Amino acid sequence: NMEIIIKHQSYWKELPEIRKLQPIAIKESSNRWYLICFDTVKKDFRNFGLDRIQTLEITNLKFKPVDYNATTYYQHAFGIETYEPATKIVLNFNSFQAQYIKSLPLHHSQNIIFETANSCRFEYFMHPTNDFIMEIMKYGENVIIEEPTSLRETVKSKIVTMLNLYQ
Repeated sequence: NMEIIIKHQSYWKELPEIRKLQPIAIKESSNRWYLICFDTVKKDFRNFGLDRIQTLEITNLKFKPVDYNATTYYQHAFGIETYEPATKIVLNFNSFQAQYIKSLPLHHSQNIIFETANSCRFEYFMHPTNDFIMEIMKYGENVIIEEPTSLRETVKSKIVTMLNLYQ
């Protein structure tokens, strides 16, 4: 329950930032570890990659623990990102890939809603963030996004951009 001060280098910023934080938990996602905390300046919950923390100082300032449950907060996340509202997502995998998805679900909310000899439709409830989009794209022609349309269009746009790189 002691505040900390870190110097953190974001991948998205040129210079590191000094942040005053109230640590809450540590979370792993894709073999990376993150500090979950309350940012006293931004007055919001944030996460910081441990591998990008350059310095860490434990201050003498105590704080009262906040009512925050990291498990509940991230229950609809695929990874560490939660900036999009959680929504129903429907993916249609071909029968070959569906066997792998059945044996190793993409998310704990995974549910089979329809299956034929050629395909299997799965439903999820999660945040459609960039880390989930990258996961979907790794399945290439073996998956079709059925819902939501906005996610389908986002992935379609990324595919077109990728195709243009190879012209």
